[in-house]
Amino acid sequence: MKSSILQYGIFLALLRITINFLEPRTSINRWLDWAYSRFFIRKPPDVDAKAPAWISDVYFIITFTSAILGINLATNTVTCLSLLFIFIVIWPLYRLYEFALFVIGWIFVHSGPLRSIRRSLFGFFLNLFEIAILTTTLEIVIEKSNVVDRWSLVFDAFTKMISITPPSVTSESFVYLIELTRFGFGVLLMLCVIGALAGNVVRRSWTLLPTGKRASWRTYGRDAGGLVGDGGRFGAFVGS
Repeated sequence: MKSSILQYGIFLALLRITINFLEPRTSINRWLDWAYSRFFIRKPPDVDAKAPAWISDVYFIITFTSAILGINLATNTVTCLSLLFIFIVIWPLYRLYEFALFVIGWIFVHSGPLRSIRRSLFGFFLNLFEIAILTTTLEIVIEKSNVVDRWSLVFDAFTKMISITPPSVTSESFVYLIELTRFGFGVLLMLCVIGALAGNVVRRSWTLLPTGKRASWRTYGRDAGGLVGDGGRFGAFVGS
């Protein structure tokens, strides 16, 4: 604790401690990573165990499919604590929480090289689209009128996220909160996209590294790091 504060400062150290505590204990994707590493690779119990990338990919396919199913089943007449309520309200809220852990951890906590910059960028945009689906599902549940074309709302939410359009203050309180949450995710994930691109630009010229040594374009892209280079081994999908 003391060494973390000395190294990162009070606020960043507390943030890192919080994410490192919550992520392995509350993220289903991290549970899957740990279970695979523990029982199939036979590693000793470790919260930082590294599982193959396809574990997160399979988890993302399942969650993305459930998000598509959820928005098609979403209705504003659902009763609390029913199975449908859990599927179209509780589960989207949990996924947004899991996304929050991932994005904050990707920017401020995780370290190490990316598995693949192309995979990460593709994953970021898929994450944005899933968040658009989840938040639109919650809006449909809250709204008092039936929605005819819900997918137009999804694409509208997605374009607002990638263009970082702030929410309208004329919305109802709960809807405005959802829109504000979506806006926050849009800002953070687009920063991840821009940072990942900026940090992995390959300069095809001889360049002085921070150490003062000369390096060719082949080593510059690997050694110079990046703006959010500590996205690390978890890639772009949640926990990947």
